[in-house]
Amino acid sequence: MSRYRVAVVGGAGTWGRYYMRAYAEHPDCEIIALVDQAKDRRQAFAERYGAQAVYDSVEQLLEREVPDIVSAIVPVGQNRPVVLACAEA
Repeated sequence: MSRYRVAVVGGAGTWGRYYMRAYAEHPDCEIIALVDQAKDRRQAFAERYGAQAVYDSVEQLLEREVPDIVSAIVPVGQNRPVVLACAEA
């Protein structure tokens, strides 16, 4: 069985660490990307949880690949554009 390819958007913050850890520990998931503008934190999170790539924006991610699962860990006001971009991809 293949694993689900997961991207976490906004995953380099307080809540993001819970999502990143859950996906990293789940045997059916692999974290292919972490999207966050906090470059210092995102690199540390990517290394800690095994994310294969990091991006500044969901648009950059979706230009390169479309994951099976995208978790948007962003403020409510930023949720809509992330969801729409994923749906269009």
